[in-house]
Amino acid sequence: MKTVLITGTSSGYGRETVLYFHSQGWNVIATMRTPRTGVLPESDRLRIVELDVTRPESITGTFDAVGPVDVLVNNTGVPSISVFEGTPMARVREVFETNTFGVMATNGGSPEESVPAPYAPWVKKAMDDFTGQDLFTKESDVAETVWRAVHDTTGRLRFPAGPDAVWLAQAK
Repeated sequence: MKTVLITGTSSGYGRETVLYFHSQGWNVIATMRTPRTGVLPESDRLRIVELDVTRPESITGTFDAVGPVDVLVNNTGVPSISVFEGTPMARVREVFETNTFGVMATNGGSPEESVPAPYAPWVKKAMDDFTGQDLFTKESDVAETVWRAVHDTTGRLRFPAGPDAVWLAQAK
């Protein structure tokens, strides 16, 4: 039987994902920053574990404690819907620490180490295509585009910088 570890399962998408995997017969490890009883059903195939993705020792401790995992679902997230300029820096840091760095830390290792073997050829091709492209943005492209944006009086909001960005904008 397969085992899935799902982060951020105290409510919303995470909780529903736990219930779905459990209903499909999987072993489920449901993680919460602050575990709460009564949020998920009791089952011998469902284990609730404390995990704070912003603390490396919590990540290591959790993975050491739970044993082998077949699938990791990084669902943990701190919501933030606001006008960016009006968001306090402490909130911005909390969002990035959890939603970006927490996901990266939970995945662990380099991209080469974290890519399952069946996907390795696809990832290699994607990275080779990315690093071998003919069109790319140079520093001077960005500087010139910022200059144009600063001096633009049309109210335009999108300024592609560099031939790759121009191509992508035209492809849409």
